[in-house]
Amino acid sequence: MDLEYDGLGSKVKILVQLLKEKEMKRSDFTKITNYDSAKKILERLQFAGLTESEAKGDYRDTVIWRLTEKGKKVAEMLVEVEKVIASDSNGL
Repeated sequence: MDLEYDGLGSKVKILVQLLKEKEMKRSDFTKITNYDSAKKILERLQFAGLTESEAKGDYRDTVIWRLTEKGKKVAEMLVEVEKVIASDSNGL
């Protein structure tokens, strides 16, 4: 059976993408998962102290997400974990 490593999931992908991009709108996360899932994940990450949000725009209808300092540390560690897993999964 051929197995292929496909990452650690949407939460990790969101954290890593925020690390790369610095700031993102919630709609930008639909490249990773659907809008409703992204909203739930971002709210859970915010509750854990990993992300923060800011409403912007004339009607405050645009929500910008970014990592907290704690979130940056976690995301950096996750990047390293993914590198180790990906390098070791080549032999599966």
